[in-house]
Order: sequence, then structure tokens, then C-alpha cells
Amino acid sequence: MKRAWPVCVLVVGMLLPFVTKPVHVDDANFLRLAQGAAQDPWRPHDVLINWQGTTERAFDVLSNPPGLAWWLAPVHDASEVVLHLWMWPWLALALWGCWRLGQVLVPASAGGGRAALLVLGTAPVVLLGAQSLTPDLPLFACTVAGVGGFLGSSRRSWAWALLAGFAFWFRYSGVCLVPLLLFAGWQRGRLRDAAMVLLPPVLLLGHDLAAYGQIHATAMVGFQAVSGSGQDLVRKTVASLAMLGGAGLLPLVSWNNRAVPGILVGLILGAGAAGMSGQTGLPLAMTLASCAAGGLAFSTLRRARRDDVLLAL
Repeated sequence: MKRAWPVCVLVVGMLLPFVTKPVHVDDANFLRLAQGAAQDPWRPHDVLINWQGTTERAFDVLSNPPGLAWWLAPVHDASEVVLHLWMWPWLALALWGCWRLGQVLVPASAGGGRAALLVLGTAPVVLLGAQSLTPDLPLFACTVAGVGGFLGSSRRSWAWALLAGFAFWFRYSGVCLVPLLLFAGWQRGRLRDAAMVLLPPVLLLGHDLAAYGQIHATAMVGFQAVSGSGQDLVRKTVASLAMLGGAGLLPLVSWNNRAVPGILVGLILGAGAAGMSGQTGLPLAMTLASCAAGGLAFSTLRRARRDDVLLAL
């Protein structure tokens, strides 16, 4: 980790100008939820909030778990500087996680952990999350540190799986790490340790039943489900392929004898989804390029290498 310190200093330097950043967009929602946690730690979602001009209970309109509210509760009424610096322990954990993932998955000849830290730690999506009072930074930290720690060591790997499970406390999308860690545990013969990823979600669901009489995550399914038709699901699936190609690094890994078919499949799927959405011009070109790159990413998969399969998942 010593050689990675210059990269850590670079990331911190890029974030320092934003420690005085005013409360911005969704920050206000999470600060209000933090006020609820300060008033009643057991039922933070019972706090009232002005939602589009109507006073409602946060439980009915804020679709995120209470993890960040509990974290921000001690400083919810502090200055912007204190609020932003209060998030920096998650930044430190995230940077360590990026380095650890690189140590495990990136060859030393390609830069190892230092290269991964430079690529991931300076990514715009990470820097934007790190200057906000939203759950994105804790979610990212739990993900990279939990997965990186689990893959990188067989000692106390149950603790890293537990950390990955806490991603669910910050955004419900963190549930994706449950099957991912279980699969990684099965690959490595450590399924019992990997099963600890289940504990934090189970605890939070039990808390909801005890505190509110219903599970907040399931209550939000109906609130958020505004695009669940068959056509919408097709578009979302193709969008996932485009995200893998447009935002991921896997397309840069290698060229192989399945590359051309993978690219063609990506182009066909991208063209179909673009037609459904009525895209033309630059948006159409970006969709086609990203989906083609996503098809190429899947073509690089080789079953003989377990990390290729894990990364694709």
C-alpha cells in the first residue's frame, strides 16, 4: 500500500475544494432522514418531509435504507465542512478497497493495486459520490472493500463478507452483492464464510418489521415501479449491456476469436433498443458503440478463469 499513497493524496487533493460545498439536490433528503434518526434512532423513516409540496412520512416517499441517516445523525446540524469530512472514513475505506481489488485481479505487470486505485479512485462517478451527502460513497466502500477483502484473503474472510452485506444498509441495490459473494465463496470453497453477507440484510429487514410493521424495501417497490412493462424491461437489459461496455474496463482486456460475434450481437441488441426509444444521431451512435463494446466484454469470458466469470457477473 506504500506505493499507492501518492494516488491517495491525489484523490484527496481533488476532493478538498468541495468540503465547503453547500447542501445539494438529494443531500437535503438524507439530511432530513438524519434528523429523523437523531430524533428517533429506531424509526428514522417516521420523520415528516415536504415531498413535492405535500407533507408526508419519509417511510412512504424516501426509497433508501436508513444506513446513511444513522451515520449522519450525530452531525446532522453541523456545518458543511464537518458534514463532508464526516464522510471521509468511507473514502479511506473505498480507496483501500480499490487497491485491494487491484492486488487480487490486476497483474503486477499491469500495475496491480496502484493501477486499480488510480483508475477507480479518480473515476468521475466516485469523485462525485465522495463530495455528496448521499449513500453512494458508503455503498461503494462496502462493495470494493468487502469484495476485495474477501477475494484477497482466506483469513477472516467472513468479516469481509459481512462488510459487503452492509452495502444493503445504504442502498437496497446492495442486495446484488449477496449472490455475488455467495458465488465467489462457492468458487473458493469458502461458502460458509461468504454466507455472512446475508446477515446485514436480514437484520435490517427484521428491524423494519419490528419498527414499522412492514418492510420498507418492499413498500418502495410499488412506489418506484413506474417502468415495468415488457418493452421497458428489454430496454433496461440492453442498458445494462451498454453500461458494461460504455463504463466498464472489460472491453479493453483482450481480443479473441469470439470478439466479432460478440460485437455483432451487441450491435443488434443496441439497434433494437434504440429503435424502441426513438433514438437518432449522436444518442443512437453512443448506444450502438456501448452495446458493441458490451458484447465484446462478454466475448472475453473464458470459463477456465474463475475471475473472468466473477467479473462478468
